Amino acid sequence: KSLSQSADDSFKDKNRLLQENLLLDEVIASLMGLEGKVLRKKKEKFYISTEINGSLRSLVERTLPIATGFCEVKQFLQSHQPGYEYGLVMQSICEEIDSIVDEYLNSVEVLEKKFRSLQEKVDGAPS
Repeated sequence: KSLSQSADDSFKDKNRLLQENLLLDEVIASLMGLEGKVLRKKKEKFYISTEINGSLRSLVERTLPIATGFCEVKQFLQSHQPGYEYGLVMQSICEEIDSIVDEYLNSVEVLEKKFRSLQEKVDGAPS
């Protein structure tokens, strides 16, 4: 369960550190094509909620094209697979793109594990 899914009240009501953690959780999820409470997608394009402003908004907006691009690539692959009707060249291209997408998702998974590990260290640290 992601941090953003467990948050019931408004993002603005959270302290700065919790906001950053929630937002980072959603950014990582968006890199895998998943929506959250403040990062939403419409027609495969990600948008950031108006609740987020200032420097956090600016940083997150820089990552949104990556998340959007990932969704567009996945949509392309879904519409062209298995690809037999598009010919062998398109089938080969789609298979190669799919393997690149797998590598990308593995990298995002490593990023997520590092984030979770850091969160556990911070959560377990004495106050």
